[in-house]
Amino acid sequence: MISVIVCTYNRAAFLKTCLESLLTQSVATELFEVVVVNNNSNDTTAEVAALFQSEFPRFVYVEESWQGLSYARNAGVLAATGDWVAFLDDDAVARTNWVAKLVETSTKGDFDVFGGVYTAWHALRERPKWFSPEWETNVAVASEYSVLKEGYPSGGNCAYRRALLLEGEGFPTNLGMKGNGTAYGEETAVIDRLRKNGAVVGFVPDMIIDHCVIDRKYSLGWRLKRSFATGRDTASLWKENSAVDLAKPVIKCVYYLLSCPLKVVWLFLARRDYYWQNAVLDLFSGIMLNLGRIAGGIQSRFQG
Repeated sequence: MISVIVCTYNRAAFLKTCLESLLTQSVATELFEVVVVNNNSNDTTAEVAALFQSEFPRFVYVEESWQGLSYARNAGVLAATGDWVAFLDDDAVARTNWVAKLVETSTKGDFDVFGGVYTAWHALRERPKWFSPEWETNVAVASEYSVLKEGYPSGGNCAYRRALLLEGEGFPTNLGMKGNGTAYGEETAVIDRLRKNGAVVGFVPDMIIDHCVIDRKYSLGWRLKRSFATGRDTASLWKENSAVDLAKPVIKCVYYLLSCPLKVVWLFLARRDYYWQNAVLDLFSGIMLNLGRIAGGIQSRFQG
């Protein structure tokens, strides 16, 4: 059986839409379990979850007071009863055949971990012209049903053999989102550990969710902050803290400072669909990513 785990924090309205999408699946609700983990929310999340307890034959509600997505995911894995656990983001909706694809793929037994596609769902506003259609999607990961020898499936649309998560340390609680903070790396750490132990990671292109682009993701400040957080958490995870490791992002920062202004000028002249927001991101995203790698390297050095 599949256990679908939805970890949520202060997104009651999104949670309702997410759970409604699980009610309209092409397979009977008796074939899967729904586990909602309330990660210390102070809105109406508990009330929304209560509305669905009678809608699903197998419904588990968990409250996890330790703040952080990793804590919530680990609590969900412990509460689940399925042989497989599938994570669905609380601000996403599952396509009607999503659970069917989970059941089909887990039954085949080709993979120990597998993920699918998430598309950008502009539910709150029209996509701005400067906002690339490719942003907030992972369609570039792979194009066919296949083993992923490198790269990572999206954590918000990913299934694991539950036993593998229980055997290990679960999701590392020093990594990942905490409350409204921006942080990453917990899914990467788990996939790396499982691959090292021989697990097969796969990609299923027709296992699709639509993931809401929330308001803050339209902000240039947030997008630059995410670049910094990605660099920081990658360097911290992989312990890029030697003198050489720290020198590389410094050199790259200098490179971006020298090369990006010329690139931006050329793009303004060559393309009509290039906007000032794109220029800001092109000028500073690479710099923020590498500043993050410096910060993460220093952090991991002090942490040992």
